[in-house]
Amino acid sequence: LDAKLRSIVTKNRENLRRNRVLYNIPAFSKLKNTSINNLLHVMMYRTYEHGTYLCRQNEVADRLFVLLSGALHVDKEQDGVKKRVVTIESIPSNPPILGESSVIGDGTTDNFRTASLLASGEVTTMEVNKEDYFALVKTGKIEKLSPKKFLKQQERSLQRLDVSPS
Repeated sequence: LDAKLRSIVTKNRENLRRNRVLYNIPAFSKLKNTSINNLLHVMMYRTYEHGTYLCRQNEVADRLFVLLSGALHVDKEQDGVKKRVVTIESIPSNPPILGESSVIGDGTTDNFRTASLLASGEVTTMEVNKEDYFALVKTGKIEKLSPKKFLKQQERSLQRLDVSPS
């Protein structure tokens, strides 16, 4: 019984910690508790090794990333020339969101990645894939997130880095 109880307490603590992370992100901060919990249920933690691509430019945008730890290089290719646009570091009090184009729209058309994300050192993310997110929206288990909030979040992140969006 003690081991089972310990497991439940550990799981609950982890859910509370994840919950707090999402509340610190402006795009998620106005969601109801039940919506946050429903979203957490379909999100997954992933760890990427240095030099691993999380996604590549022009791929179908299939998931959203919350950068919990580490840093990501944002690279764009234009006319066959790859350019490092910015390196984004995790900020524990307000983790950056990347790949928001995957959950913007109605879920019936594909959006494509406008840049590649490359792990600079070990990176940990929380991710939600497009299908799971839109399934929650369609069943009323989460309110649809506002594209304006994602854009505001991105602008704030870039201001902190003293970088202008490209």
